[in-house]
Amino acid sequence: MNRILVRLLGALVALGVLATACGSETTTTAEPVPEVTTTTQATEPETAIPTTTVPTTTVPETTVPTTTVPPTTVPTTTVPETTTPTDERRIDADVIVTAALANGEVNSDGDDRIDVSLGDEIAVTVTSDVAEEIHLHGFDILADIVPGEQTTLAFTADTPGKFEVEFEESGAFIVEFIVS
Repeated sequence: MNRILVRLLGALVALGVLATACGSETTTTAEPVPEVTTTTQATEPETAIPTTTVPTTTVPETTVPTTTVPPTTVPTTTVPETTTPTDERRIDADVIVTAALANGEVNSDGDDRIDVSLGDEIAVTVTSDVAEEIHLHGFDILADIVPGEQTTLAFTADTPGKFEVEFEESGAFIVEFIVS
């Protein structure tokens, strides 16, 4: 039993010394270290085991350093805006076309084919009663349409040719621009 106590106390002292040697901050109490006295008596009176006094050790408290991890910044990419919900904003363009898709039918405010000059700013504003997509062929510009909301597809006519605009999902034709 005494050997076990001595080994246990030795291990506890070693832990305190190890923590101090590793550079950890330690805190000890200011209380005096009491001594523990143990007496063991044998079952037979003539073979008594002597009394042993072993000093007790207070194990120091250990403070574990913490590390703060900085927040992570995710890089973002800015995509040029090709569509904007108009919600009563003024559209500044050389040519403006407005169309609506309702019950599978396209209603437009102008001609089906429009001649435009090279460099003209074009805006096509659409609404739909179903989720759709507007597509400008040749320029490969696409924009999602939320039912009941206006979506404007704006672009510069910088390439000569014929370019069709349609509701992509239904295939419904809106307008064709002839750029020259």
